[in-house]
Amino acid sequence: MSTTAVYRRSIRRAKVELEEFIQLISSSASLNMKACAVKYIRMQCCLPAPRSLDRLIKGLIRCLSINYENIQRDAAWALTNYACYPHDICVKIIVHGGIAALAKCARVTRGETRDMAIWAIGNIAADCNFCRRKVLYKNFFLFPVCWSTALPTLLDIMNEDNFIYQQCAPNLLWSLSEIFRGGIPLLEPEVLFAILACLNEVLSTDNQLFKTYAALCVSYIAHDRFDGSQVDVLLSVHGLLEKMVELFDEQVTSMSALTTVGHVVAGNDIQAQRALDLDILPKIVKLFNSNTLNARRRRVIGWILSNIAAGTEAQVDLLFETQGTIEMIHKLSTAEERPVRWEACWTVSNAFLRASQRRIFRICIPLLPVLAFALDEVKEGALCENILRAVEELIQKHANFVYLIHVCGVLDRILSLLKTQPNADIEV
Repeated sequence: MSTTAVYRRSIRRAKVELEEFIQLISSSASLNMKACAVKYIRMQCCLPAPRSLDRLIKGLIRCLSINYENIQRDAAWALTNYACYPHDICVKIIVHGGIAALAKCARVTRGETRDMAIWAIGNIAADCNFCRRKVLYKNFFLFPVCWSTALPTLLDIMNEDNFIYQQCAPNLLWSLSEIFRGGIPLLEPEVLFAILACLNEVLSTDNQLFKTYAALCVSYIAHDRFDGSQVDVLLSVHGLLEKMVELFDEQVTSMSALTTVGHVVAGNDIQAQRALDLDILPKIVKLFNSNTLNARRRRVIGWILSNIAAGTEAQVDLLFETQGTIEMIHKLSTAEERPVRWEACWTVSNAFLRASQRRIFRICIPLLPVLAFALDEVKEGALCENILRAVEELIQKHANFVYLIHVCGVLDRILSLLKTQPNADIEV
């Protein structure tokens, strides 16, 4: 018999055995037999999903509540592995009440069992947006929304005195980052404050892995979709924004730190000023001039600058009074990546719209060429409209700007734009 035939025969035998053990965990077998069956199933998770998958998932979920030998641990471990399978299996775990059962298991157990239960919750959340929302809600199509028990359980564990020394700490923080990925729903301010306060404590540790996941969580929370209320809660946590700014210099956390500050600056003028008061601009210039930047970081830096330039006159003044910002904007405007170049164009056009006339006189000559470069590739859309409004504002503020606009080539490009788009609503 060939090696291939022997292998196929062993796989068929393993599948038959797996079905027999699934029957054991689903029946009234003794606890000893269940313990052996769950351990076998946990060790065979590498096999393709069995035919009786629903029975398997239901049986494993029931075993999460059986406090005998390693039944809970092995059941949670098996569900952790099955949650890495195709989407359909994650959905079955959810449909059969797996999230609530895993949360309860994490709440009442310790050590490796708790770690596996939390890991399984994180794997479910990481599967897709639907699964992520089901980890947060029991139902998200009805009103009022009914929350699942997963997030309160994770928060309670984080509030335990020895949390950062627990085996589950890395997986809990990773799971939270998956649950919060893409932004979070509107939480009660007290709950959100408690989460951020716990994350703030984690950021004070020396553990780089913990800080990486915690910084990710904070950046996702800062992605505020509710009129600035989440950012307000973030700013109310003493020292949290300061810690995020300190993380600019750390390679693994700088992206999360920049994104968090970007969301704060993108809020209202008061929120933006809180970030500016932390002297973020010199730090951003220093980071930009380092050798650690990639395209994503350059784009986020450009996004931060464009939002500062859309602020108050005093904030625009601070932007251009900081040494190195004009050179940084020029470098962003000539970057290889188009999204990065466009953020530089947003910065300049916003500045011309919001700056005082005194400031415009100082920045007009060095920054007008940025708009000229932008009009070479931006022919329509919000950015094009913003550039044209900025040019109109310059002309209205002082007639001398007309000559500079012409010399820098901006006027020629606007005329060219009119020829290529004769129906455009542009007045010259």
